[in-house]
Amino acid sequence: MAVTRPAPAPPTGRTGYPVGEVAALLGVTPRQLQLLVSRGILPRPTRGLYDVVRCVQGYIRYLRGESGERVETRMRRETALAERAELDLARARGDLVEHARRWVATRTIELRGAWERWPERVAALVAADLAISDVDRVYRALETHVRAFLAEISKDGA
Repeated sequence: MAVTRPAPAPPTGRTGYPVGEVAALLGVTPRQLQLLVSRGILPRPTRGLYDVVRCVQGYIRYLRGESGERVETRMRRETALAERAELDLARARGDLVEHARRWVATRTIELRGAWERWPERVAALVAADLAISDVDRVYRALETHVRAFLAEISKDGA
């Protein structure tokens, strides 16, 4: 039977707690607590003492998966791993060429959409750079040229 240390008593006006007491409260080892601090999940100690309230809040966010930038990083990593797994599966099945076609088609659609939205995004900026007060005129000119460009590259690929 494992022996567990009792959690420290609730704050009684103290401004901070040593690593061992905070670790016991969170149910981790002092080393694990220090790793959580180094990863930015828990706040750094002040003069060797930890703000127990902020540590508990940070640990709860961590357990919920709400650690700010780390969530975005984890999502990007999971997406990359999923794409890699899909690629490995396609390769194993011999569907690599079809997978590549789908990937190119998806990226082409995304790229075409980005080009189509570009005139609206930059028309005001271009008009300001050129000191032109008629933003609609700049927008129409950009849109005309972008559409011509898209039509031209569509013919080349056909």
